[in-house]
Amino acid sequence: MNKSSIFVWGISFFLLGSFLGVSKQTEVILPLVVFVLALLCSFKLKQRSLVIPSIFLAFFLLGFLKAEISSWEQSKYSKYYDKKVFFKATITKDPETYKQKFKRITLKPEGFDQMLLTTFFTRDQYFYGDTVFVSGKIKEPRSDDDFNYKRYLQSKNIYAQISSPEIFVLTKAKGFTLNSNPAIFWSLKFKHWVYKQFQDKLPKEQAGLLVSFLVGQKELLSEQTITEFTKAGLAHIIAVSGFTLTLILLFCNKLGAYIGKKKAWAICLAVAFLYIVMADFAAGVIRAALMSGIFVFGKSLGRQYALLPALALTAGVLVFLNPLIIKYDIGFMLSFLSILGILFFVLPIESLLEKIHIPKRFEIRTIIATTLAAEIVTIPLTLYYFQQFSVVAPLSNLLILPILPICLALGYLVCIPFLGSLIAKILMIPLNYSFFVVSTLSSFKYSTLNFKIQASALILSYIGIFLFYKALMRKLKDV
Repeated sequence: MNKSSIFVWGISFFLLGSFLGVSKQTEVILPLVVFVLALLCSFKLKQRSLVIPSIFLAFFLLGFLKAEISSWEQSKYSKYYDKKVFFKATITKDPETYKQKFKRITLKPEGFDQMLLTTFFTRDQYFYGDTVFVSGKIKEPRSDDDFNYKRYLQSKNIYAQISSPEIFVLTKAKGFTLNSNPAIFWSLKFKHWVYKQFQDKLPKEQAGLLVSFLVGQKELLSEQTITEFTKAGLAHIIAVSGFTLTLILLFCNKLGAYIGKKKAWAICLAVAFLYIVMADFAAGVIRAALMSGIFVFGKSLGRQYALLPALALTAGVLVFLNPLIIKYDIGFMLSFLSILGILFFVLPIESLLEKIHIPKRFEIRTIIATTLAAEIVTIPLTLYYFQQFSVVAPLSNLLILPILPICLALGYLVCIPFLGSLIAKILMIPLNYSFFVVSTLSSFKYSTLNFKIQASALILSYIGIFLFYKALMRKLKDV
């Protein structure tokens, strides 16, 4: 086993330890003792046969310990639980529209580094960076048996909620104050201007679908549309994650064969930048864009083997900085796993498709292989979090994913004066096609199966996928 393989496996064990540490907390002393013994075993006893297993065990326990330590941070609002309070705060994110009726606002009170979240009905307008006066009752986030909502919020540095708030704007954000980041402020101004152009030139649902395609924000979509996309196995393309971005960048990179690598890379950078800007510079999107960029850049240079350690290092650093994302940042996990799936499974799947005479023309074979490769490794995670398996997902992804680059390329052109109205009419074709495919496939009686898997089953599933990959590669070599 070479150094690169040891490093990748070490990071894999670190991620596994982090996941288990976040999933189920235990006493710190036991893993700490085993951690020390593992180091002594590898470095003091100097038994070569035990060095590599000890290194893997050390990585695993390091991840477990870091996840355990991250749980020690307590809410600084605990002494205010169930009490009505008054305070001055700053709005730290773009207020979200929830279920088309409510506003969801993230607040940072003066003197605190932890955030508060509130969801309430209001017709008032708020914006990122506004300084506000808030009154309301502080509540501890509640979780249920299926999902630890409290830990999910903590992964976003949110440690309490406010019920029945009253919020009054004291100072409107201007973009050049200490309370707001100018890059985020002006990107949000740009985003809302783009939204308005979409809504002015497209019907409501089509405008909402275009927004969700571009940046994964579903606030303009109806509940019925969101449900249909979920049943069709397409929830990932209308959610904030790197899954869609990775595929879009891969398709953009394919243009290199026709327009040259430099121009293709310029398009990739522009797409990634616009995606980040439109998604409010959200940490999850930046992580996804970083990993997607590393992957596509490595692929374009033909660095198949050097790419895996780079991705492993990126994932390891991100999880080390915030262990909670290994379980509660679904966008990060979907992007990471889909990239791994594409990296390992595209070539063997393309080989199999070639044997059954699937045409290569118009990139049909590549589209099918890329879609299946990503689906193989993301299905267990989807079952773990959403308890839902879409039977029609492979078909729906095959029919919808190829039009995403078209929607992305034409989407921003809708904002151009005069020409935008014509572009909007052209965009109605792929958008209506998407609605037709999704509504048709989701209407089948057994389009989805509902069942839940536990953390242990999730881990066993990925062990099974790894063994399947090894068997598949062995078979292809024998042929």
